[in-house]
Amino acid sequence: MNYYEITFSPTGGTKKVADFLANGLFKEAESIDLSDVNKDFSKFSLTEEDMAIIAVSSYNGRVPSFPVPLLYLKPQKHVPNATSVLLNVL
Repeated sequence: MNYYEITFSPTGGTKKVADFLANGLFKEAESIDLSDVNKDFSKFSLTEEDMAIIAVSSYNGRVPSFPVPLLYLKPQKHVPNATSVLLNVL
């Protein structure tokens, strides 16, 4: 099982919250910064055993358009025990 912290945080506030959560939940997590325009994200994939914190900044209740296509994950198959938690930090 691998642990990931996937963030889009241009100003750093969302990253601070994601770091806090990741440090409390995981011993060690690979950090993936979606705001890094030079990174090739097509090589990245999750398995059904992996866990990830995905944190994206919101402005006036809306997510910026840039990271949205990067978050579309095509699951290999249905994962019945998968859980997602949405946390909106104001």
